[in-house]
Amino acid sequence: MRFKLLAASASLLTLTALGNAQLLYDNSPPDQSGGNEMTEWLQAENFTLGADATVGSITFWTWELTGTNNYDGSGQWWIFADAGGSPGAEITSGSGSPTRSLVGDLGNGFTEYMYEFDIADTAVAGGVDYWLGLHLNTNFDTRWDMYWENTSSGHSPTGHESDRGTMDNWADNGAEHAFQMYGPVPEPSTFIGLGVLGALALIRRRR
Repeated sequence: MRFKLLAASASLLTLTALGNAQLLYDNSPPDQSGGNEMTEWLQAENFTLGADATVGSITFWTWELTGTNNYDGSGQWWIFADAGGSPGAEITSGSGSPTRSLVGDLGNGFTEYMYEFDIADTAVAGGVDYWLGLHLNTNFDTRWDMYWENTSSGHSPTGHESDRGTMDNWADNGAEHAFQMYGPVPEPSTFIGLGVLGALALIRRRR
C-alpha cells in the first residue's frame, strides 16, 4: 500500500508540474478579426517583460483557409532586439514542430487554430523591449494562407513583417497579434524526486 501511495503521489505531482509552466507575457487573446500571413512573410510582435526571466515556450493563434491542410509541421522563431520601434538585431532563433490544435470553424471561410511552440530556453531581461518573430512551414517560397491572428490589445507599436524573411524590408503591418510566452517546464525527474520525498513524508506521518 505504501509503495502504491508513493507512486501515485509522484505521478500526480509530475503531471501537475508539467501543466503549469509560468505565464510570463500575454499579448491578449485572439479576437477573430483577421490576421497577417506567416508563410511567405516573417511576422514579428514586440514584447517587454516585467522582470528578468527565461522564455521556454510560446502559444499563438492562426486563421487558416477552411478545408485546406497546408501546415507541413514545421516552424521558426526569433527573438530580436528593438531598433526604434522595429525589429533590430537577431538575438537568438531556432526551428521546431509546433503542436497545432483545432479551435473551431469561424464560419467565414476560415478555421481557427492554436499553436504551442517549445523553444530553446532564452534569457530575457526585464524592462527591455524585444520582438518575437514567427514563421510557419519550411520555407518562404509559397504563400499558404496561414495568418497570425489579431488581438485588440492596443499595445504599441503594432506588428511588423518581412516579405520572404529577408529581414531587410521590415514594414508595419498595422495590427496586434495574439500570443503568450511561458517559462520553461521543469524537468520531470526533478518533480518525480520531489513527489517521492513528499510521499515518504506522508508515510512517516501515517505511522
